[in-house]
Amino acid sequence: MIDRITNVEITDETLAFAKPMLAEVPFKCCSKCKLDKEIDLFYNSKISKDGKDGTCKKCKQETATNWNKKNKDVRRNIVMKSQNKRIEKHRENGRRYFSENKEKYKQWVKDNPDKRKNIANSHAKKMIDTLGNSYVKQRAKRMGFTKEQLNENPEITETIKIIIKTKRLCKTSQN
Repeated sequence: MIDRITNVEITDETLAFAKPMLAEVPFKCCSKCKLDKEIDLFYNSKISKDGKDGTCKKCKQETATNWNKKNKDVRRNIVMKSQNKRIEKHRENGRRYFSENKEKYKQWVKDNPDKRKNIANSHAKKMIDTLGNSYVKQRAKRMGFTKEQLNENPEITETIKIIIKTKRLCKTSQN
């Protein structure tokens, strides 16, 4: 018999010597690279008979990397969806906590007016610096746009963001 990997002939003596060791470490052939590898180098799978996936971890990772490179937009959308779900869940938990603990929150605001003011100011500064939607919508309302116009035409907010960025660049270049 000839070994598929090394192309070396395996004699009966070698096989007799190696069999006990091979029994301890089970091997499996990867369906993609066609190499015999230790069973630990395969992901678990509930649908296969032996409980391991047919493709080794390395080949799976290469396939995933290639797919991600070819499908950047699809991947970006998948990541954005999961991030938005996580953010919305976090917000919902915050709303639920606030509604369950209104009195506790009101008391904290009374006891810590300076901290509350600092938090509000840092949030407002972050919105201004990053051009958050709430800040841009406030600027749009000052320019005379209504809420309905902004909701119907999202390009208005994008245009206002560009105007603000341009003005900021002009200010920094003058200084």
